[in-house]
Amino acid sequence: MGAMREVRRAAIQSQKQMKDTPSKARRLTREMMVYWKRFEKVEKDHRKRVEKEALEKRKMDLEMTEVVTFSLFDKIQL
Repeated sequence: MGAMREVRRAAIQSQKQMKDTPSKARRLTREMMVYWKRFEKVEKDHRKRVEKEALEKRKMDLEMTEVVTFSLFDKIQL
């Protein structure tokens, strides 16, 4: 009797695992999609911020170059 109960328990456990596998796979797939979507969003925001900072730095450098050029030009004309 005890051996039969053990065999039945193992069979039920095996069936339960087989039934749960597709739902676990779907859940894992969904979690991975959410993770990568968030990762891509963070990466995109970071890239935009870096590009914006680089553009601002180029503008500042250009303005400084213009200021230096015009101030030298003014000194030459005096």
